[in-house]
Amino acid sequence: MLIPSSGSWQPGRKKRTVRQELIIGPTSLKFITIVLLAALALFYLAQSSQSATRAYRINDLRSKAESLRSENEQLKLDAVRLQSLQTIQDAAGKLKLESAK
Repeated sequence: MLIPSSGSWQPGRKKRTVRQELIIGPTSLKFITIVLLAALALFYLAQSSQSATRAYRINDLRSKAESLRSENEQLKLDAVRLQSLQTIQDAAGKLKLESAK
C-alpha cells in the first residue's frame, strides 16, 4: 500500500518520485570535461614517470656494465703480468740463477 503526497490512496499504484531522464546542461558538460582532462593528465604523468624511471635504470645498468668491462680488462692485464713473472721465475730456476740481494 502506497500513499502519495497528494493524500489520496490507490492500491497497487506506485508514484514515481525520481525522474529517469538525464539532462546534461552546460555545468554538467564542463564538469565531465574537467574530469576527463584530469584523467588524461594523470595517465600522461604516470607514463612519463614510468619511462623516466626505466631510462634511469637503463643508464645505471649501462654504467655498471662499463665498470665491469674495465675491471675485467684490468684483471686480464694482471693475469698476463703475473704469468710473465711466473715464466721468468721458472726460467731463472732452470738456469740456476740466484736472486739479487
